[in-house]
Amino acid sequence: MCATPPPASLTATHIVPLPLPSVPRRHPKVLPGDTTLSLLPPWHIYQRTVSYYLLSVGCQEVFSSIRSFAKDLTAYPPDHFICVPLVLDTLYNKVRHQLGGRGWNPRLLRRELERRAKARLAKSSGKK
Repeated sequence: MCATPPPASLTATHIVPLPLPSVPRRHPKVLPGDTTLSLLPPWHIYQRTVSYYLLSVGCQEVFSSIRSFAKDLTAYPPDHFICVPLVLDTLYNKVRHQLGGRGWNPRLLRRELERRAKARLAKSSGKK
C-alpha cells in the first residue's frame, strides 16, 4: 500500500512570475495617429494582442492581404508593419522568384532599398 504524498504549498509567485521593473519593455514606440499595416487576419492571436496595444495608444490599423498588399502600401503608407516571420519569408521568396530571371544584382538592390528607407526616415523626421 502506497502512502499519499503531502500536498505541495503553492503561492501566486510560483504560478505567475512577478514583473521585474528592470526588464525593458519590448514594444515599438507607437504614437497616436500612427498608421499600421498588417498582413495578419484580425483573429490571429499575435494580431489580436498587438491590436489591443495599438488601439490603447490611438493608432490607426489597416488590414491587408497578399493580393492587395502593394496597393495598400501606397494607399495607406504605414509607420509600422505587423506580420510574422513566415509572411516576410513568403514575400522575400516571391520577390526573389520574380527577379530571378532578370539578372539582378543583390548588392545594388540592397543599396537602393537602404537609400529609399533613409530618405523616408529623413522625410518623416523633418530632415532633408
